Amino acid sequence: MGYSISHKTLSAAIGRIYDAAYDSTEWSDAVSQLQGAFHGSKACLVGMNWRRLEDNFFASPGCDPSWNKLFLDRFSLNELVAPRANMPAGVVFSDAMLLGRHRMLGTAVWNEWMAPQDMYDGMGCNLQVTDKSYWFFDVQRGRGQPVFEADDRAMLGLITPHLQRATELSQHFKARSSSQSLFAHLPFAGFVLDARLRILDMNGAAQRLLTQPISALAARGGHLAACDSAQTNLLQRAVGRVCRVHEGELPGLGANLILSSERGEQLALSIGLLPGGEMFGLSAGPCAVVLVRESMSIFSPALHDQLRETFGLTAKEASIALSLASGLSLKETAVKENIAFGTARVHLERIFRKTDTRQQSQLVAMLSSIRYL
Repeated sequence: MGYSISHKTLSAAIGRIYDAAYDSTEWSDAVSQLQGAFHGSKACLVGMNWRRLEDNFFASPGCDPSWNKLFLDRFSLNELVAPRANMPAGVVFSDAMLLGRHRMLGTAVWNEWMAPQDMYDGMGCNLQVTDKSYWFFDVQRGRGQPVFEADDRAMLGLITPHLQRATELSQHFKARSSSQSLFAHLPFAGFVLDARLRILDMNGAAQRLLTQPISALAARGGHLAACDSAQTNLLQRAVGRVCRVHEGELPGLGANLILSSERGEQLALSIGLLPGGEMFGLSAGPCAVVLVRESMSIFSPALHDQLRETFGLTAKEASIALSLASGLSLKETAVKENIAFGTARVHLERIFRKTDTRQQSQLVAMLSSIRYL
């Protein structure tokens, strides 16, 4: 006669599965609870990465790690793995159903790996099957226990969708944790923004930047803003171009921007595309990563003189080039330099010719790279 599983036990096991989704250290306890619910002698949750063996995952409570190593070293491609992997994800199966009990008892993996661990009758389900990885759950009963019956397989069928979702979430949060750890340790301020400048995430350096009493950047209502509306509009357009939120437009590759505070201090912003913001848990659409560094010396005499020496620019041409690099338009630069717009265009054409660039974005990118040489 088989075992029965109460709804209370089933509910507790599912709850434990989702606990493990958010904290991978809980997977061993979650698998242990499933093993107990099905009155198993052994149970395991396995994730096998075909391309990176170091990423293989085992949650097998009470199992000697040497058995896991033996499985990877000798039995990872055995008579049972191939037919298991060919089963559709989400379908519950038994080892005897895949090979037939007589044939299974003749395999090396059963005689040398399963039987010594008191694994005499098993059922399982594939959770993920791709060309990169293979995830499955398996529970076994030992010698003298009743074999798994249709009711047991039906109960595992109810649990399987939760296992699939939980393992997906677990991998998602592992990737998120790794990415955010790298993001957190950047030596300069970093923000993740959606197309409306909503702050999805920021590192410690960014938080410190926003707490400064006078800064070129501020947080207003959960959105990143410059110190005045004109510069905020520049930032909005730059982030919008990167995200390309309008229908039919492809995301932009990146942008550079210089913002100034009320005290005249400057910040250089490098804006790049993050195709999806799922790792930050708040947005599924295109997002922008904005890296911010101080730009106190953008108009330094040394850089001005370097441009003149390197490219043969006149003093006026060097001044115009640096003004454009700060984020000003050519029209704004003409006003700043107290020259006519037509004259500014003539200077710009000469700058293009001398620097071997063809448009302002190329010029700005080139000047930004020279600054850090």
